[in-house]
Amino acid sequence: CQALSRIFRYSIRKKEEVSLKEEIEHVKNYMYIQNIRFGDRLEVIYEILPDTLDMEIIKLIIQPIVENAIIHGIENQDKVCRISISSLVTNDVLSIIVEDTGSGMSNEELSHLRAEINRDVLEGGETKRREGGIAMRNVNQRIKLRYGGVYGLYVHSQKQKGTKVILNLPAKRLKDI
Repeated sequence: CQALSRIFRYSIRKKEEVSLKEEIEHVKNYMYIQNIRFGDRLEVIYEILPDTLDMEIIKLIIQPIVENAIIHGIENQDKVCRISISSLVTNDVLSIIVEDTGSGMSNEELSHLRAEINRDVLEGGETKRREGGIAMRNVNQRIKLRYGGVYGLYVHSQKQKGTKVILNLPAKRLKDI
């Protein structure tokens, strides 16, 4: 109940920018609930570099990626699966990597997902509903709108080996921590 209440409080906060530390705490609350659901079938590893904890990110961009890993990569697996969440800074770019050892995707599925992630929300003035990639497309577009087109979400996957999602953002410190 406490983890769920923390998730709700975090979600309704008015601030759009948060520290990576705050976002990771939100993910940890979400994963606490998922660990109750999956038990020993799900392992989570956090490899967040201490010097990235005060970096600015957009609120609610990591949890949807982790949720996708669970729903599409792990939920239907009988084996123990791992999700790792890590961070690093290279050339003034903060990279947040969410990697799972789930079912992965074929090259065709990966190409389709990449197209969906990068598709414009509006086509011909109407919002088009499509299958797949909705949360990831939303995260990608929020990053691009906030920080510019050079940043965003990148996906790599291999069937039966898992999926890696990289979120690239500008490496800048949140001022009000």
